[in-house]
Amino acid sequence: IVSDRYVEPYKFTTNYEQIWCYEPSNKMCKIFRISRIGNVILSDQNWMCEKEHKESYIDIFRISNNEYIGNVHITLNLRAYNLLTEEFPLAEKYITPDKNNFFILNAPVCSFEGPARFVLGVFNNVNVHGDKNFIHFINEKIDIIKKI
Repeated sequence: IVSDRYVEPYKFTTNYEQIWCYEPSNKMCKIFRISRIGNVILSDQNWMCEKEHKESYIDIFRISNNEYIGNVHITLNLRAYNLLTEEFPLAEKYITPDKNNFFILNAPVCSFEGPARFVLGVFNNVNVHGDKNFIHFINEKIDIIKKI
């Protein structure tokens, strides 16, 4: 849904891809993707809610939350490694190479949506380990896909 919003922007995220804003109408801090902002009208009004301007965590998949919900632990082949680091450059610092020409991603996440989307898109190129909640989340997505 496209909508007009009055927000108080207060900080850019890494690489200026998103911006933190406080939206007084719902009393929430949100992140808006710069590429999705169609038009900006500057207001001559000063911030009314500056004390509410807060940041939450942002994970490597550019998803924010008040806390990390877990870690994803994924073994990637070279193709998956390249795709992940091209689309999500912040992942690089959470990846270590192993002895068998594979790469291990071990990263905290704010939601399982981002990593699940990636894993399901390259499922032949990854192995998921670790967090049982993440594995359960992926299996639920697979069950939904099976019904299509």
